[in-house]
Amino acid sequence: MAWESQKKWKRKNRDKCRAQLLRWRMKKLGTTPEGAARLLTAQGGLCAICKIALEIGKPLRERNDRSACLDHDHTTGKIRGFLCNNCNRGLGLFKDSAALLRMAAAYLGN
Repeated sequence: MAWESQKKWKRKNRDKCRAQLLRWRMKKLGTTPEGAARLLTAQGGLCAICKIALEIGKPLRERNDRSACLDHDHTTGKIRGFLCNNCNRGLGLFKDSAALLRMAAAYLGN
């Protein structure tokens, strides 16, 4: 029964839940929403890799290729910058490996 009331509250308070999750993620990465906003401004609002304009603050179910992702090194936890959803997923699929990415680039050059 407690789960049902919690689900009901979350449905009614989606924005509060989203903001709380964002604060938790930022704290885990050692920054604040304000710090992340400064980083995105320093990047000109563009993806650090492909340079497309990023969209901020969309709920997960409405995310698209331009949705901003705060990228970080999974080993050190250090924030690297903001990426679009495609570039962020691409790095993840290449296991954040510079060597694998160089091999892929060499393959594409053939």
